[in-house]
Amino acid sequence: MTVRSQFSPAARPAPYARKPDNDPPPKRPSGAGALPVPVPPPEPAPYVQLIPLPIRVGRIPASFWGAELPALNRSVEQGEILPELAAGIISAMLSKAELEALARIARWMNEKDAVYLLGALGVIASSVERHDRKAYGADRSGFGLSRIQGLEAALSAFGMRTKRAPRDSAETAWLIDPPWSWTVSDGERRFGEGVRAAQRLMGEAADLLQPLRAGLIPFEESAALTGRAAANVEENTNVQRDMAIKPFPEDFLEMRKYLGKILIDDIAREGPNATYTSGWTRLDLAVGVHGADFRDIAAVRTAHMPVAQQDIVKAELALPSIADLAADVLGVERDGFRDMDREALVVSANAAPVSLRPALIGASRLARATAKLAGVHWGVIQANLVKPVEIMTANELANAGVSPTAGVSGNDLEHTNRLRVERQSHPLAKVALRFDDQE
Repeated sequence: MTVRSQFSPAARPAPYARKPDNDPPPKRPSGAGALPVPVPPPEPAPYVQLIPLPIRVGRIPASFWGAELPALNRSVEQGEILPELAAGIISAMLSKAELEALARIARWMNEKDAVYLLGALGVIASSVERHDRKAYGADRSGFGLSRIQGLEAALSAFGMRTKRAPRDSAETAWLIDPPWSWTVSDGERRFGEGVRAAQRLMGEAADLLQPLRAGLIPFEESAALTGRAAANVEENTNVQRDMAIKPFPEDFLEMRKYLGKILIDDIAREGPNATYTSGWTRLDLAVGVHGADFRDIAAVRTAHMPVAQQDIVKAELALPSIADLAADVLGVERDGFRDMDREALVVSANAAPVSLRPALIGASRLARATAKLAGVHWGVIQANLVKPVEIMTANELANAGVSPTAGVSGNDLEHTNRLRVERQSHPLAKVALRFDDQE
């Protein structure tokens, strides 16, 4: 592939010049020193803490991840430098030989360290790809990556070692407290905190419900478990509410520019997508009552998760949901439970043994909490994506990186809204107040 550059061979900056093997490492080009230094947030944020990498990545300094890379990204976005210069600055610190050396040792690294290195290289890849698309068109893929010689092969090696897609992901972008950032903005920090909170709280709730779903705890003894799971969902709702009432649309849309697909090993690899974290999918499966295609949706999401999380979700796909268990004790067919009207459910609940009431109230609280979370989460999407898009110009829409009218996966927002409606239509959510009044 031929990459056009604004520089003639004689005029190219130092990073492009081939040096004899016995020469000292090249100095940082003058262009790097001229880049603006971002103002750090008032409080330390997880992604800008200088957490040491397992091994050194070329000659990249620790400050690069939380300061210089975001500064490069900003300079390209503002048209101050071209992608070729940005790639040259990175290549001056991370040569082809150094990337080849990393690729050779990938197979010998432990998984945790290898995932970390995959994220470190991945955030560079998503940045240089965005640089190219910003300058030369949104329909290009792989051109920016090719400017960092050896990067694609290194990504492939670490992807193979970790059994993950060979690029950055939701896991490396938001779940492992990385020291890197695309924009070092307050909104990017808050989004990452929200993703981590959802993964922790929803995952813990699913863990609590797993023994009940596996038949290790009788349904009539489940009130404490469902109550604790509901408390986790309610806590996550508070986190989501903060992002809805104090939105950060400019920061959010700026971050999304770096989440586009990249052609790696001749496959278009999706960018980091919070939907592919396991916590929310596991809780949806546990609470139950979605459309007939939700298991297919869950299977698509699961394919993008780390193998350990895939195994958990696949095992839980075989278990009955809380809705299934409630239908069983109420004497209702599982397939018809979703479509029962409120009055019929109340009659069935009143006819059930009194000993089941605490468990039914607990299950109702969980379903109601999940329904409320779904509504608040939709508010986050409205405040940070839907409403800002309504006032964007045609040029801004074309330069968005990832379509602002759809999710990172390409699913339109109506798909997300349908899942919201399904969560809020859970029969136990509809009768929750009735049970509370009777108690």
